[in-house]
Amino acid sequence: LQQQQQQQQQQQPPQASPTTPPPPPPALPSVPSQPRLFPGDNNNSNNNNIRGCHGKHCSPVTGCPNQCSGRGQCVKIALPSSGQQENLWPFQHLSQQQQQEWRCQCPAGSTGDDCGILIERQCDDGIDNDKDGLIDCADSECCGDLVCQNSTLCMKSPDPLDILMRKPPLPPTSSFFQRTQFLIEKYSSQIYSNPKDFNDSRASVIRGRVMYQKQGVTGVRVSIVGQTNLGITLSRDGGYFDLMVNGGGAIVVEFKREPFATLEKTIRVPWNEIVLMDSVELQLASTAQAQAASQQDSSSSSSSSSTSSSSTTTAYQQSTSRQQISTQALLPEPEAPTCSAHNYQLMRPQIMAAPRSSRPATVASSARFNSNSHYASNKQAPRAVILRDSAMVQQSIVLPQSSSSPQSNDSVSLVYISSKAREFMSTISIQLTPPISSQQQADALKLISEELKQIHLKIVIEGILFEQSFEPQMNLSFTYAWNRQNVYRQKSFGLSTASVSVGYEYTDCKRIIWSTKRVQLAGHDLSISDIGSQWNLNIHHRYNYRDSILQRGDGQNFNLRTDKPLVAQPVMGDGYPRQSSCPFCDGATSPSEQRLLKPQALVSAPDGSLYVGDYNMIRRIEPSPSGTIGTGMPTGMNGGASVSGNQAERAVRTVLELASNVPEKYSLALNLAPADAPQLHLVDTSRHQVLLIREQRPSSSGNNNNADSTTNETTPPSSSQLAAATGSSSGHQPEDSLVPVVGTGDKCSPDDQLSCGDGHPAQLARLIEPRAAAFDLAGRMYIADGPNVRMVDLDQKIYTILGDYSSPTAARQQHHHAHHQMKFPCTGEPIPMHKFLPRAPQDLAFNPIDETLHILDENVVYKITQDKRIQVVAGRPAHCLSQQQQQQQH
Repeated sequence: LQQQQQQQQQQQPPQASPTTPPPPPPALPSVPSQPRLFPGDNNNSNNNNIRGCHGKHCSPVTGCPNQCSGRGQCVKIALPSSGQQENLWPFQHLSQQQQQEWRCQCPAGSTGDDCGILIERQCDDGIDNDKDGLIDCADSECCGDLVCQNSTLCMKSPDPLDILMRKPPLPPTSSFFQRTQFLIEKYSSQIYSNPKDFNDSRASVIRGRVMYQKQGVTGVRVSIVGQTNLGITLSRDGGYFDLMVNGGGAIVVEFKREPFATLEKTIRVPWNEIVLMDSVELQLASTAQAQAASQQDSSSSSSSSSTSSSSTTTAYQQSTSRQQISTQALLPEPEAPTCSAHNYQLMRPQIMAAPRSSRPATVASSARFNSNSHYASNKQAPRAVILRDSAMVQQSIVLPQSSSSPQSNDSVSLVYISSKAREFMSTISIQLTPPISSQQQADALKLISEELKQIHLKIVIEGILFEQSFEPQMNLSFTYAWNRQNVYRQKSFGLSTASVSVGYEYTDCKRIIWSTKRVQLAGHDLSISDIGSQWNLNIHHRYNYRDSILQRGDGQNFNLRTDKPLVAQPVMGDGYPRQSSCPFCDGATSPSEQRLLKPQALVSAPDGSLYVGDYNMIRRIEPSPSGTIGTGMPTGMNGGASVSGNQAERAVRTVLELASNVPEKYSLALNLAPADAPQLHLVDTSRHQVLLIREQRPSSSGNNNNADSTTNETTPPSSSQLAAATGSSSGHQPEDSLVPVVGTGDKCSPDDQLSCGDGHPAQLARLIEPRAAAFDLAGRMYIADGPNVRMVDLDQKIYTILGDYSSPTAARQQHHHAHHQMKFPCTGEPIPMHKFLPRAPQDLAFNPIDETLHILDENVVYKITQDKRIQVVAGRPAHCLSQQQQQQQH
């Protein structure tokens, strides 16, 4: 890239002296309008020779945006291949072929894709020269100047790559914590942390970038809210940061730096992964205060107008909140915009990761041999095979005189496997747009292509980010190659999880429609025979105990987690019922020896423990102190599910014992938004309430973060709102630990819309028949309540998002009748939220990968899409099944 730029500079005329301003660049020639190619067009022309144009349709989304803002020059450069980008962050793999694209070449003093960002160059004059609101050393562009080297605003953490250069290489079977613990060591990037506060089975790393006006910010203090014992880090040059945390749930990350406003972001962090955050955009404190004041003024004005218009309303009906305005986007209003141009049935990206062979491959002879040769007599010829799916070449050469007898098949072979090579890459094949298979599909795709503006691809694996945008066209596919290293240039062994997101951007849609999936890619294999780098003996094998993968010398890999049949093993209970009053239900005995009475609810916690709703007891199976489950496998490796073996280290503890008014049916839900103290909720159908269980940790707990602390801190309500407690067993929580958070206990009547409490505090609302609850990453609660789905926002206000509480019985019946006449399309095409009335939602689940809510209703699983539509995920509506049966009978 530097050579290309030097050659272009040599070909350009000499620049004017620094005292005189450079002449303005010539205006870019007008781009001729190109017709969009519809399915069936045969126009294969390429417009790359037109300045600033890319692709067949002269796409304006890439190249030289805004004509380089009148500052830079639009030049054509050859992008390097992926092997030449190892020194760039994030590590972005491009295609193997050299690509030439138009880019803006910015002069000194400006930067950005369009050269539209000015750079601060005078760092000691007390003037905001680049007009971005930051003066001198407060601007990160001055942190490289000698004047600002000792400024506290320019303090930064060291680069993790520089730290790793001073570390010896680790064994291939090292755990995730062992490979990343250099971040929390002394004089490393994460300071004020105690390694003993990290769970080696749950450890994860959050990596991201802090920005302000598209430029990285140095010296931002990054920490975890409520977990000061995990330490802090400071963003380095470019705004990048790395922070180790305990994964398993939602983590709230805090960003602080003068003169910016403090910002908090919530992110889901699994176990043993490098999680990449989206770029964090800071805002000046003065700007944030002005916006907050304007929102407060608008909220107070709306509150005063509603008070003057209705003098007879009660104080309960007069209550308003600024968050009520912010949650209007979550409500299914009829006029809410939907991206109708997007077809969920056609625009479904197909993602396939290249598998690693786990079965013998079909091998063909690679050459012809003389009938008198040793190989022909023993029927053992040199064998070679190409595995297309995994892009591997494998060859087997039988060693002479290695067999015990000519008839036996126990010969020793020298096996060559191309995936052992250091340059081998694992690939992901992605079908971004579908091919044309019928005339009806071609007509639908033609309508889509008229609105489709751009296709975005985002891949995150081992902390590496790859982003690319594509010009819309049919039958568009892309292959991504990964060099089997993480973002710290450490080799990845075993299997790694990649997050693949495909976004479709339309001209008339306010947001991009994303589809996200997670796939597994094969990393490096362990060395087996140590015969070169790609050769093994077929009789030598090695077991990767960290990833439970058996590597055979003949090239076959057996994943003992996925390739073997699943076996159901008891986790708790011995088959006999316990007594209602169980004084011996707590202890460090094996959970399988603990008896159950009537289990009906189950939920898992971030640390791998399990909450079991056992009739009148809420019991918890604690994780082992050593961080293992079952046979000693680390908890982060099997998702927290016990498999088999000795479980004596896992203790069982009773969280709550109900001495009276035991509900016949209830469910449990866990709010993971407070990462330091997840909140357990009980959905009581008979009481028409959702209650918070105030769980008190035992003082003997080995967890330093939660010892002697209440995990569910909430202001207790009045005594009239609490169920009377009649006593409990020793060490168990009494019933007054149940705090109502939704519902007064009175049943809601759909005839009276004011009694249900929509738009008002959730504690004062009424419910019909709550069956289940779920929480999103931010902490919002979703309740399956009778024929409706309701939401409690972050301001503890309740709203109905599916169903109808606003109409009387007659109107509701009419709405139901219209709904039945409309029916859900049997083709699976989504419908708007406000046109969908569920019958009786039984359960809810929130998918943290794509942040969508799933509803189980009458043997059908529905999903609320990003553009406020209802889509069928699994099952078929009843009227579709009846139509299918009639067709079969006919």
